[in-house]
Amino acid sequence: MDIVRQALSQFLPPDEAGDVSLRPLGDGHINATWLAGEGFVVQRLNPDVFKNPHAVMENMRRVCAHLAEKKGTEDFYPLELLPACDGTCFWEAPDGVLWRCTRYVKNARAFLKLKNPAQAFAAACAFGRFVWLLKDLPPPPLVETIPDFHNTPLRFKTFCAAVKADKAGRAIQAKSEIEFVMSHARLAGELLEMNFPVRTVHNDTKLSNLLFDESGQRVLCVLDLDTVMPGLVLHDFGDLARSAANTGDEDAEDLSTVRLDEALFAELAKGFVSGARDALSPEEIRHMPLAMETITYELGMRFLTDYLDGDIYFRTKRPAQNLDRARVHFKLLQCMQQSRGALERVVEGLL
Repeated sequence: MDIVRQALSQFLPPDEAGDVSLRPLGDGHINATWLAGEGFVVQRLNPDVFKNPHAVMENMRRVCAHLAEKKGTEDFYPLELLPACDGTCFWEAPDGVLWRCTRYVKNARAFLKLKNPAQAFAAACAFGRFVWLLKDLPPPPLVETIPDFHNTPLRFKTFCAAVKADKAGRAIQAKSEIEFVMSHARLAGELLEMNFPVRTVHNDTKLSNLLFDESGQRVLCVLDLDTVMPGLVLHDFGDLARSAANTGDEDAEDLSTVRLDEALFAELAKGFVSGARDALSPEEIRHMPLAMETITYELGMRFLTDYLDGDIYFRTKRPAQNLDRARVHFKLLQCMQQSRGALERVVEGLL
């Protein structure tokens, strides 16, 4: 905890930083996060994931400032970055790792699973509105903090290389999952081949990246801005839908709990279209089911790649957790494909 307190002291007066309590916060796969007292969140950026952390922080500074300007016209709380002692928005530790501090949103709640359809609509509306609010972000474009983040064809090539290398000697345990990825290879390029416009998007739209009010029905704040950068708005919807409309856990060992909730998908689609307003074209709306399938395939493939590589990217708590995550996504993808007709009728009704 010494380094956490040292980081905190770069953003708060020394006497305040020394007395405040610290406890781990959240369950993110990438960065390490602590709640400082009841007023601040201090976070260590993962240097293995973010190779250009200064660009991450500059992107975040610009986005937070832009959203703060919109606060008077929109009902939400923009994430507030605290300045460090030297006037920057981060502290660079002696080991070169960057730390940041944000103001804690009080009386707010985060959820891992949706509680009801109304909450699904609110969550999707918030992420759609996020894209709409950033459509007039002044130039230049944000830096790609993780290049080729949603380049699914490249993810497929990386996966194939991981299968061939089999660094951790696990390919035999994942034989059927490897075959599944290969048999669905068309999904790797189908969405990108449609040449949809590039916009400023969130790129990590899982439910836990939203803070709700105490009722759980109104979104207060959008979190985790590390991957806000140029991308496809359909990736944002697809990622939200694959995570929020899944009835099971992301790493469920019992696949019978995993299915697609079509009613929740309908509310998510309605909410996202409502929030995104004119930042979403009719053709993009028509391809929302395909976007969900694509991102589910991509993420399942990424979990399987990491399993084959020896769990070097996503944090794990047990040996086969990444394999279980991959299996969940492949089961979910099968459910999506079985429901494709019903999902297409939902989005056609939104046009």
